[in-house]
Amino acid sequence: MSEHPERVLKVPDAFAGAVKDRHPALPKESWEVSFTTHFVEYKKAVMSQPPAVIASALLPPSDQSGFASYIYGAKRKKQHVSQIKAATDSGEAVADTAGLLSVPLVTEEDEEMMMNEMDLGAPAAGAEIDGEDGWEDDAVQGDDMGEDVAADDAFGTVDDGPIADARGSTEASSASFMFEPEQPKHRSKEPLLSVVRAMPQRTIVRALKHFDTWISRALELAEEPADFISTQPVSEGSKSGPSPSVSSAISLPIPSFNTRWIFALLLVLDNELHPDDMSDLRQLARTCMSVVRWQVLNDKLTAPVDPEQEEMRMGCWMIVYAISAAWAQRDLTEDAERTFAKLPR
Repeated sequence: MSEHPERVLKVPDAFAGAVKDRHPALPKESWEVSFTTHFVEYKKAVMSQPPAVIASALLPPSDQSGFASYIYGAKRKKQHVSQIKAATDSGEAVADTAGLLSVPLVTEEDEEMMMNEMDLGAPAAGAEIDGEDGWEDDAVQGDDMGEDVAADDAFGTVDDGPIADARGSTEASSASFMFEPEQPKHRSKEPLLSVVRAMPQRTIVRALKHFDTWISRALELAEEPADFISTQPVSEGSKSGPSPSVSSAISLPIPSFNTRWIFALLLVLDNELHPDDMSDLRQLARTCMSVVRWQVLNDKLTAPVDPEQEEMRMGCWMIVYAISAAWAQRDLTEDAERTFAKLPR
């Protein structure tokens, strides 16, 4: 009896070509299968648990400015030293849970004094100065962009400028003001599962839309710095280039701090969404794809790869594939594969 020849399973050329031509900026297919499976199961487990009872005052507000202040930390205002000293001497200042000084609100008498001092040309006690609220230059410094931004602008800061007193002395005027002592409300907050699970669905949807807006703004900065800088005159001895805060936004449109918040919000977002909300969620995924596309076109992923750039790349794909799997938006990942197949390697 003759032996049967060995049967060899041949992979279709179309499938083999798809695997071979997969862009290196895309995640591995094995990761895609593993991540989506685990995310869906984890989300199911989280949503099966009843939310904790948390006072609404302790939850993030839904408006953009309030939400930014909650997660990034409230702005520290500049106060006149006379107000802080008066509060300390009178015992009106109350220590918070961290044992830090809490500056009292401006009273009617303070407002009258402020108006009188303004008429005399002197700095007003307790007045907000230097832009909107007198953001501290080095407030809440950290590795993530989200930790050093103004509450109403997730990728920039308000520059503090000199303020002259009645005698025109910048130094004397600057010495008359100081930032209010740091309190817990001024510090950034990591996304706690108990907190995000207790957030109303409407707030979660709006928060995700806020992140999409902030990422888009940062990406606009990242795509236009060269043209902006080239049009600016550079005087001798000055440094060309954007400010540190703008540089941070340009290099990391989605810092890991923001990624953690987005991922946590996706975990507790309802599976059934209004068409308008689903459209916003898909836009967030496409914005994240645009960030990786920007990385590819600007050689951010060429060896040696910056660990922060690689972390941002994977964070973007986590968001994209989470949305694709949990809300049955498979076309998003298919579009990503087709788009990146046309990009340089």
